[in-house]
Amino acid sequence: MEALNFPSGQQSSPGQFIKNGTIIAIQLGNEPLGTMVNGQTITVAMISQAAITLRKALTKRGVKIPIVVSLVLGQEQTVCANAAPPAGVDFIAAHPYCNFVASVPPTWPFNGDQCWQQAQMLFSTISQNFCGATHAFIGETGYNSGCPSSPGNSTRLNDEQSFIKDLKSATCGKISQSGFPTFLFAYSDVCPASGCAPGCSGGPLEGNGYFGIFHTLNYQTMGALVPKFSPVPTLACLVPLN
Repeated sequence: MEALNFPSGQQSSPGQFIKNGTIIAIQLGNEPLGTMVNGQTITVAMISQAAITLRKALTKRGVKIPIVVSLVLGQEQTVCANAAPPAGVDFIAAHPYCNFVASVPPTWPFNGDQCWQQAQMLFSTISQNFCGATHAFIGETGYNSGCPSSPGNSTRLNDEQSFIKDLKSATCGKISQSGFPTFLFAYSDVCPASGCAPGCSGGPLEGNGYFGIFHTLNYQTMGALVPKFSPVPTLACLVPLN
């Protein structure tokens, strides 16, 4: 983290990281609305004030960087008004997941193709509808392949590959109205090999499930990355988007 109030007003202080061209946006927390911090429940007004304060600090440093807030799907109607985010916030990072892949425990009523179609529909009818197509982008979505040893895991691995392929095709096929790409969750699985509640029934309540393209060796908290798929899917567009 970099303190924006020191040195005050200087645009080229030694070691400064936050400056034009180094980052594409600053996100205020992760799904902060309604969470409890230091005994206080985070409200829309608090998010807006934080964004306004941050914008003043950035402006004082001569930096023009978009400010983003991520939302749990469905919070858009509460946060946004007149198809725009609250004051101070430039973009909404939407988190549309298809039915129940992110539940605890998850279930899988849709295959990978159907899951991506529903995620797009939810983003369009909720996030873009209430916050404006030019102000919203998919900041997080994915397909949970479930606990490695659970029944149906091999089928769900194929479905996760289909989901990633569809996401990439849609993202690379056209420039989004917000100018931001779609962000896939996640880089690596975040649960043990033995399973967890976000991956299957009966596991411990820990981690975020099995949304990754990789997992660590033996699913340890640290270690070498092991691809879940062969070949490893690439997320790079063949033709750069302008």
